[in-house]
Amino acid sequence: MPAPLKPLGGLRRVLRRLIARRRPVAGVTFGLRGVPRLTRGSDGAPRCVACALCAGACPSRCIVVEAGPPAGGGAVDERSRGPIRFELDLGKCLLCGLCEAACPEGAITLSGPPVSGAAHATDLCLDLDALLEPA
Repeated sequence: MPAPLKPLGGLRRVLRRLIARRRPVAGVTFGLRGVPRLTRGSDGAPRCVACALCAGACPSRCIVVEAGPPAGGGAVDERSRGPIRFELDLGKCLLCGLCEAACPEGAITLSGPPVSGAAHATDLCLDLDALLEPA
């Protein structure tokens, strides 16, 4: 009787390990957290200082931030500038919350009902006005 083939023995070991490592995945609760929203400060303006840390932390690269000039027109201060463009593509968003964790100002949160600006399935790219929480 011929000896068993070595490659089949290795394949059998690999398949056993793959099957043994299978574990149930916990249920996904992204829908319960809400969608990304931008918060307002006490003066009613967006709290975002356009640092773009949320865009850097996003694994799906669905956030685009462009910084505007400083509010007072003086020297560039990290806290005095704001976004002139803030876009978020809900079609790409994973709702992972990494943008919320990366924001030093607490300007972006995952809360509330779906954004009213996303009325149609094809209109999932939201701008600054659609992302701001109502006053």
